[in-house]
Amino acid sequence: MSQPWAIKVVTGARAGRIFRLGSGVCSIGCAPDCDVVLPDPGISPHHVTVIPRAGGYNLVDLTAAMDVKVNGKPVKSRILALGDRISIGDIALDVTLWEDASVPDASRDKIVVSTETSSADEAGPDDGIAPAPEPETEKMPVPAPSSPSYYGLDSAIKEQRLRKERRVRWAIAAIVAGAIAAVVAASMAYVSAEKNRLRRRYEAARAYAASHPADLAGAISQYEEIRSDAVGLDARIEKAVSDEIARLKAQMEADTKRFQSLLAAADEKSGTLAKNGEYEEALKAYQPDDAALRARFAAARSARIAELRQKAAEKAAAMKEEAARLDADQASRTLAEAEAKLRELEKLVASACVEGRTAGAIEELEKAMASEAMSAHTNRIAEALKAVRVLGSVDSTFAGSGAAADGKAPLPDEDSAHILQSLPAPVRLVFAVRKHDLASAREIAAIAGEGMLVEGLRPFIAAMAEAAAKADLARTALAEIWAKGMGSGERLPPPKEAANAFRKKLDSSDR
Repeated sequence: MSQPWAIKVVTGARAGRIFRLGSGVCSIGCAPDCDVVLPDPGISPHHVTVIPRAGGYNLVDLTAAMDVKVNGKPVKSRILALGDRISIGDIALDVTLWEDASVPDASRDKIVVSTETSSADEAGPDDGIAPAPEPETEKMPVPAPSSPSYYGLDSAIKEQRLRKERRVRWAIAAIVAGAIAAVVAASMAYVSAEKNRLRRRYEAARAYAASHPADLAGAISQYEEIRSDAVGLDARIEKAVSDEIARLKAQMEADTKRFQSLLAAADEKSGTLAKNGEYEEALKAYQPDDAALRARFAAARSARIAELRQKAAEKAAAMKEEAARLDADQASRTLAEAEAKLRELEKLVASACVEGRTAGAIEELEKAMASEAMSAHTNRIAEALKAVRVLGSVDSTFAGSGAAADGKAPLPDEDSAHILQSLPAPVRLVFAVRKHDLASAREIAAIAGEGMLVEGLRPFIAAMAEAAAKADLARTALAEIWAKGMGSGERLPPPKEAANAFRKKLDSSDR
């Protein structure tokens, strides 16, 4: 320190006094042997001590009262700085510079903390150290120097005075030495405790750095606090901590470069994928397997990741909507195809039933039942299959009775015609079509509903109606030809000529 420090008493009986701090330990208390004596009921005999350290001083509370404060905060040990205010009970002390022009010389005390012991003769009443009281000695009559007997004093008396003087000096030296030894012992114990505490903190910081390799900044912060406290206290710990800080900072710099390189690669990959509309894959570029690296990516690119997530969600929604539309289109096409196949199946089954090929109709219906494409019409197919099986049984019965002839579909004879009345409407409709009974077919179709077999037979009914209409027209034309021949008295044409005239009539009516 280029300029000495001092302690200034601000309040109390000795307010205004300034005590210079030197290179030795300074004790503060109410005991007469303290370097700074504070005569106050709230001050212990040896209340605090000020220990010099590199670049300053360290304040240590020697009591258990916990009434020592620095700048208003309770402390047990504290590195002092210029301008600090020390409070001990009701007494306030300021840490200041010794050469302070604002303080009059009359209020300054001399150095009281030197490691050398001052003699009792050098300490005055205002030096901050109360001199030890001299023991009372017997006043020996001493003759005046002008008396002849002055130089002839009895040797025994002179020896007695010398012994007493020596005892007084030894007592004073013993008191001072004891006080210094007590302060030094307390200081050494404090320093030893501080070193042990510092070592424990160093080991704890090393353990944290080893168990948290990703938190280099946190480890460096702990080491820097330890190094600050180790200055002037433990050079070995200070050096070890400085080496660790240098190593971790170099590691942090290398880690930062590596992270920036990985982040740039992730940005490039993500940008390329995003341009192609692959937002989910672009997001994965910022989601590596390493959890710590993934967290750093998330912190560094939070806005970019949020944007990609939004675009990915929008794309997923659009794809879902498109898929739904395609599914609907496909379902519509599938349904239309199924409807077309159903119409074809209706015609096929109806034709087979009218022609008496019920076995073939049953085979086609069973195939349709097993087809996935016709799954929407399973109930209609099952209903038709049931009716065709009944028709097949009836056909077998009629065929066995000789009702079928010339390979045509079986028809009931007069004896078995009553069986038709008990059959299902679709089966009776088949027999009506087989017999070309238009009136019965129309009547049965009206009550048979919209089953698959019934719908397949409707074209047959329509064809029967058209044929009946043409027959009526032919009869009418024939009647007209006959009437014309009869009314004119002309000869009736021969049959072949009449047939040709009838055919022309039909052709003209079709047009």
